[in-house]
Amino acid sequence: MDIQFTQTLSGTHLFYTTGCKSTQTSIKFCIANNSIFGLFHSSPIALYTFNQSHGKGQQDKIWEGLAGQNLAISIAFPLLDNLEYPLVVINKAIAVAVRNALQLFSSDLLFIKWPNDIVTDTHKICGLLMEVVSIANKKYFLLGIGVNVNQKSWDNQPKAVSLCSLNNAPIDMHSMLEPLLTGLVKAWSKTTIEFPLKDRITAELSADFDRVLWHREKGITLQMDTLFQKKNSINPSLVHEKNCFGGILLGVNDAGCIFIQLPSGDFGIFHHGEVRIVF
Repeated sequence: MDIQFTQTLSGTHLFYTTGCKSTQTSIKFCIANNSIFGLFHSSPIALYTFNQSHGKGQQDKIWEGLAGQNLAISIAFPLLDNLEYPLVVINKAIAVAVRNALQLFSSDLLFIKWPNDIVTDTHKICGLLMEVVSIANKKYFLLGIGVNVNQKSWDNQPKAVSLCSLNNAPIDMHSMLEPLLTGLVKAWSKTTIEFPLKDRITAELSADFDRVLWHREKGITLQMDTLFQKKNSINPSLVHEKNCFGGILLGVNDAGCIFIQLPSGDFGIFHHGEVRIVF
């Protein structure tokens, strides 16, 4: 795999590859095996490409796109052993940072769809994958971002849309890197701040997330996982075809769970993996 160091943006050491199956898989391999990556072990490292063939998504889903038409980038934030990281807060802050950066390039208003998609009101424009990994005896918070930029159609993804389609004009993908990385590094620094400011910053980040949460305080449809359906306490009369039920989305709590008001007036709290939002 051909990898080149390009520049340092907002304290992030940025590498480029002409193509790979997955930036998420490739950056793990490079940190473990590439001596150049090892020189930057104390700072964020990013790997991007415009030609990703088998990008990783949530629950091992594959994110695919045409070569040269979309942006895929993975960023590795090194974790310190002596710090406790608020992963749910980090998840929210990073999602907001990506959404805000992409909004600069979109004529349509963008939202965060729980748990980790960036969408318009009706279509998906970006997917995020966040995970904590251990590489060569060091832990990293690894963020993968796949953005639909200039591709105009998809064979099997009717809900996909690109920035180009929204704006009726192609986007310079290189120009997206600086606002993305600047926003992400700023969000990361906020989430790792120590007391006494930690509680106030956490509240501010959660409020920022709530403001751009897709369909907050509106009706949505949820689909239950089959195994979860067997043990849940939802009234069977509320569950319809394909294990689906409706409710009003009230928000996402401090544990990262979705908080729903059910048609019965009761409230439900669901973890990612138990239910998914039908989009």
